[in-house]
Amino acid sequence: MKLVSREEIKTLVEQPKDNSISIYMPVISAGAEVIQNPIRLKNLIKEAHTRLIEAGVDESQVNQILEKTNEIDRQDFWEGIGEQGLAIFISKNIFHYYILPLEFEELVVVSDRFHVKPLLQILNNNGRFYVLGLSQNKVRMLVGTRYQCQEIDLTALENVPTSLAEALKYDDVSEKQLQMHTTARSAVNSQPWFFHGQGVGTDDAEQKTNIMRFFKALAKGLEKNILHHDEQVPLVLAGVDFLIPMYKEANSYQYLMEDAVTGNPENISPQELHSQALPIVENYWNNSHKKVIN
Repeated sequence: MKLVSREEIKTLVEQPKDNSISIYMPVISAGAEVIQNPIRLKNLIKEAHTRLIEAGVDESQVNQILEKTNEIDRQDFWEGIGEQGLAIFISKNIFHYYILPLEFEELVVVSDRFHVKPLLQILNNNGRFYVLGLSQNKVRMLVGTRYQCQEIDLTALENVPTSLAEALKYDDVSEKQLQMHTTARSAVNSQPWFFHGQGVGTDDAEQKTNIMRFFKALAKGLEKNILHHDEQVPLVLAGVDFLIPMYKEANSYQYLMEDAVTGNPENISPQELHSQALPIVENYWNNSHKKVIN
């Protein structure tokens, strides 16, 4: 069994034209109904056999191609499988199968190419994405899929300032207090958003400087706690026009979307933020999938 990656899917897509069988099926991973798994697979293999014959492939060649499924058509294959879906790709020179945390519908496709479309959702982490609502008064973050979303409690995370005022609040701590409370000083200094000697700006230049420091601290904290580059989860910004480019300058997360939701996100419901961000992410996914299958 191989891991599914963009490169692996592209390899399947780029196989020379041949009699190609793609089989998808849901997997029951626990309970008495697990006995349905091998029965379901046998039925799908029989369906592939019938379709190949109907396509004019010689029966001896059909049997030779489908004989490869004997590798998984055995009882011990299903023991402790622990996932939701099985995808199988078979041709004269190819036999790949993937056990995945995806619930497929039963499907058999016989063509001159492998049918990989159901696998593409694995490239976008099952449709997961983040929305970051930017405001000087309140930062919000959602995690969502195509169909639902929920708000993340940023106050529970370490080193993630949720407002400009919070990022600057340590300015009032005097050097004398810091010296008297070394433990407290250590804790404060451990915060990457400690701006010693900086008050809230009284002019535009100073205010922009403070916002940039705030955003750099926020971006660093989010990448430490939530945004992991290896997961490749899209991030959509939501905020008023002048804040969006400032955060982009502070950001180093690779999967930040170019397009953003504009407007003050403080009083918008999570569902509304989700619905406004979803078209941006779907456009990104569609373009990403085209690069794989074209």
